[in-house]
Amino acid sequence: MAWRTLLGQWWHEDPSQPGKGQASDQARAAVPWLLERLALEPAEAHRAAAALILICEAEVDAGGSTAGVHALVRDAAPRLVALLAKLPAETPGASPVRKALAYLIARTSENPRHAADALTPVLGADSRLCQVALTIAESGSTPRLARFVASYLSADIISTAFDDSVDHVLRTLACPACHSRLEVTGTALACNRCSHRYPFQGSVLDLLPADFHGDIEFTEEIVQNYEREARPRFVRVMAADWDGLITAEVEQHYLNQQLQAPEGMVVDLACGAGSRTDMVAKQVGARRVLAVDISLPMLETCSAAVPGIVPVRADAMALPLASASVAAINCSDALQAFPDVGRVLNEVARVLRPGGVLTGFTFVESVSEPVRYVQHRFPAWPRRLLTSGTLTQTIARAGLTVCHLRQLGQGVFFTASRSELQKGAVS
Repeated sequence: MAWRTLLGQWWHEDPSQPGKGQASDQARAAVPWLLERLALEPAEAHRAAAALILICEAEVDAGGSTAGVHALVRDAAPRLVALLAKLPAETPGASPVRKALAYLIARTSENPRHAADALTPVLGADSRLCQVALTIAESGSTPRLARFVASYLSADIISTAFDDSVDHVLRTLACPACHSRLEVTGTALACNRCSHRYPFQGSVLDLLPADFHGDIEFTEEIVQNYEREARPRFVRVMAADWDGLITAEVEQHYLNQQLQAPEGMVVDLACGAGSRTDMVAKQVGARRVLAVDISLPMLETCSAAVPGIVPVRADAMALPLASASVAAINCSDALQAFPDVGRVLNEVARVLRPGGVLTGFTFVESVSEPVRYVQHRFPAWPRRLLTSGTLTQTIARAGLTVCHLRQLGQGVFFTASRSELQKGAVS
C-alpha cells in the first residue's frame, strides 16, 4: 500500500486518453531513489522497476524520449546491467525484475547497438528476453513491432507489480474500533469516522486497537527458535503425538483439501513465524494472504519468510477487517491460546463472507489425567482446551457449521463454513 501511495504522487493515467500516462513534477526527483531501491531493496525491486517504467513511458507519451527521465536511467545503465548479471535466470522470483531491467536498458538506450552491447553478454544472444529487449530498442527500424512488444512486456511487468491485491486489501481492512473503512496516508492508516490512526511499522500494518494492553510478547530469541524447536516440541506434547503422525506434509495436505477460496483475501490468523502461512500461500497465492498476529517480531519474521503476503498486527478479538469481507481464514495451532475462544470465533464469523470457510488445527483436552496435566503445564501460561464436542458447539454458537473434523491423538483438524442462512447469527 505504501508503494501504491508513492506511485500516486509520481504518476497517474491520463483520464482523457486511456492507456496514456502522466508524470508529476515529483517524478523526475524520485528516479534516483527508485534506482537505489533496485539494488538495496531486493524485495521491492520489482515495484521500483515498474514505477520507473511507468514514469519513462509517461515521458514518451508526452512526446520526449531522449532527455529527462530517460537520460537519468540511461546514465544508470552500467548499474542496471551489473544488477541484471547478478540475477539467476532460473530463479522464478527474479524473472519479473530481469524483465524490467532488460526493458529499461533497451527502452532508454541511445541506439540498438548500445542495447545489444549491454544485454547480449549478460542474457545471451539466443535468450528470448534478449531478443524481445533488442526488438524494443530497434524502434526506429520496426516501430509497429517494437511498440507492440514494448506494450506487452511493460504490461506484464506493471500488472504483476501493481495488481489489484492492494485494492482487495484496502476493501478488506477496517478500523478495529468501529469497522469503518481506512484511508491511506503517508505514515498511517486513518479512520475518518472515529479519528483513530494506525501508523506503519516498517512492512507491518499495526492495527491493534488503541486501548489494547497486552503483556505477552515473543522475544527475538524465541522467534528465531520457534519453528525449528519450540513449535515441534509443543505440538508433540499437546497432541500426545508420540508417533510423529502430525507432520508438515499432513498439515499441507489438509489445507489443500479443505481451504477452498477461489477468489478474495485469505487470512492466516495467529500466523506466528510463517511456516503455516507459507502453506496457505502455496494454496491460494501469497498476494491474497493477510498474515495476522499480535506479535511484531513474529510478523516481521513471517513477512521475511513468505514474500508477498500482507503482515497485519492485530488482536484476534477485534479483527481490523470489514464484515463479510474475506473468503477464508486459517488458524493453525492457536485456538487454544486465545483468552476468549468464543469471542474470537464470533469475529471470524463476522468477517467471513457467506460461503467462506474456516480451517484450523488445535488441541483437545485429554481424558488421561497425566496427559491433561502436561497439556496445561507446557508451556507455563494457561491453555483453554476444549473437548471435540465442545469445540463443535463453540464453533456453532458463533454461527458457523463444522463440515469436517479429523483427530490425530489430541490434535484436531477442523473446517467450518458460514452459510447465507447463518448471516444473522453473527451480527
